[in-house]
Amino acid sequence: MFFDGKFPTRANADEMNVEEQTVDVLERVETAARRAGVEMNDVLRTTVYTTDVDRTDDIEAAYESYFADRRPAMTVVGVADLPDEAAVQIEATAVER
Repeated sequence: MFFDGKFPTRANADEMNVEEQTVDVLERVETAARRAGVEMNDVLRTTVYTTDVDRTDDIEAAYESYFADRRPAMTVVGVADLPDEAAVQIEATAVER
């Protein structure tokens, strides 16, 4: 299953740091995954687009809370800009078990 790029949903995304935005986006990925009948442990890989590649450690810290048992492959791509002042966008690929 392929989940399209998710952005932070909170209206104050510009006031959130990269880790907070990543948590918010991972919540959206988890909601989409459950609706599709899969769990976060079924996520095989993610692509994270960020406007602040220097904050990759913050992205990884957020991932720890969602993927404690088995982390998916993760590619981080630096981008110049994202909509609505977001600093993070995440695409995910999962497998049905």
